[in-house]
Amino acid sequence: MDIGRTFTDLCAHDAATGAIWTLKELSRPDAPGARLALSATAGFTDVLELARLRMPDAYSLFGERAAPRVTKECALRIGGRMLADGRELEPVDVASVAVARAKGCAGVVICLLHAWRNPAH
Repeated sequence: MDIGRTFTDLCAHDAATGAIWTLKELSRPDAPGARLALSATAGFTDVLELARLRMPDAYSLFGERAAPRVTKECALRIGGRMLADGRELEPVDVASVAVARAKGCAGVVICLLHAWRNPAH
């Protein structure tokens, strides 16, 4: 998913059938939608808040960033670690993944360190 100022783009892939779906919708910065949880590798839950320290106006001392889309209470630490070369250092703690529903979140953003290297995570 890519959320931009003008459009939100979504791509989904069904690994079983190989089917791919895409969707492009107008973005709604005034009404961003559902309460979200961020499931991130333990130690990396501040990734959205840091946002590479981007400011709306890089040259203004008075610029303010928008509030993060995921609140701190919904930034969930997922146990487990994948190394950069794709070797699993520690398996995913499945019990830590189930917490999002208990917090009343309608959707989950998943950001697991180096998970793209190995489908186990």
